[in-house]
Amino acid sequence: MIENADGKYYDRFRDRIMFPIVNLKGVIVGFGGRVLDHGEPKYLNSPETPLFQKGRELYNLFAARRAIRQAGRVLVVEGYMDVIGVYSAGIREVVASSGTALSSDQVRAAVEGAS
Repeated sequence: MIENADGKYYDRFRDRIMFPIVNLKGVIVGFGGRVLDHGEPKYLNSPETPLFQKGRELYNLFAARRAIRQAGRVLVVEGYMDVIGVYSAGIREVVASSGTALSSDQVRAAVEGAS
């Protein structure tokens, strides 16, 4: 919930499909939301906390680790829906940068997650 300037509360992820963001230990550390119609921002994440820093997490890395190891590669896409689309096409070694610019921490996480 977010409090606006008028002191009213509203749901941060209203009118969005929500995706849990899971760390390498399998723990949900945040949520991402994507607007389904037209709206801005297209992607919206949980606020950054000591537990969740979007520049360090890759969406689907926990689930894709085995496929990444087996394939010897990882495909990094922009967002949650991209992961779902690529996965639906049969490519399992796919992760997303959660709508952020790809960081060196995320690249490191992908490499370490595959090992």
